[in-house]
Amino acid sequence: MTTNLNQDLAVGHQAVGHQADGRQATFVAVEPFITKPEVARRLGKQVRTVDNWMQRGLLPYYKIGRSVSFKWSEVERHLKAVCHVNGALEE
Repeated sequence: MTTNLNQDLAVGHQAVGHQADGRQATFVAVEPFITKPEVARRLGKQVRTVDNWMQRGLLPYYKIGRSVSFKWSEVERHLKAVCHVNGALEE
């Protein structure tokens, strides 16, 4: 059976493969960075809103020079911690 390593390496998953010499190797997925437009798309907001939320400290982000990147899991975790939804049931 052949597996697609890219599909197996979803965030938080491990995949087992074999090296050329036959030894077993374990691969751990690393969450990719996403762009500001992708964050806006996932939140259903405009990029300008993401900019405003960054300035207000509502979104965690990484900035190197003029480049801004995000880790989606950090964005979700931070928003859950700082935002309140009326009528929502707590998990």
